[in-house]
Amino acid sequence: MTRRRGWNSRIGSVRDKAFIATKISTTGEQSGINQVDSAMRDMGTDRFDLLQVHNIRDTNTHLRTIRRLKDEGKVRYVGITTSFDRDYPEFEQIMRRERLDFIQIDYALDNRNAEERILPLARDRGMAVMINLPFGRGRLFSAARGKAL
Repeated sequence: MTRRRGWNSRIGSVRDKAFIATKISTTGEQSGINQVDSAMRDMGTDRFDLLQVHNIRDTNTHLRTIRRLKDEGKVRYVGITTSFDRDYPEFEQIMRRERLDFIQIDYALDNRNAEERILPLARDRGMAVMINLPFGRGRLFSAARGKAL
């Protein structure tokens, strides 16, 4: 117990310098709430700077939860993510319909499909963009392996 308390106090001393983000990646309201509670416990924090609905899974349900947590001062920014181009039509609809602070998308050197509609829409709606999978889940490293660059 002393060890844990010491860890938490060290985290508390750097907490205000860190930007802590996580995602809800489940289905159902209570499951999402449980996931957030567990993440807060595991990370030793009582608030997140950014909480996102991962891969737009049960988005309406989880955005309600995130907004409630934001109203309670436990979340600073609201966002959604997708790792799949096939989700872009639905993702774009959500971006148009909802007030979001952040989006996170797959944007790789060999997959720039987000340039067509997603990135311009994020700019127009004032949404910050986080990039995931810039090396395409390792496929770019595989393609370059053993070749002179």
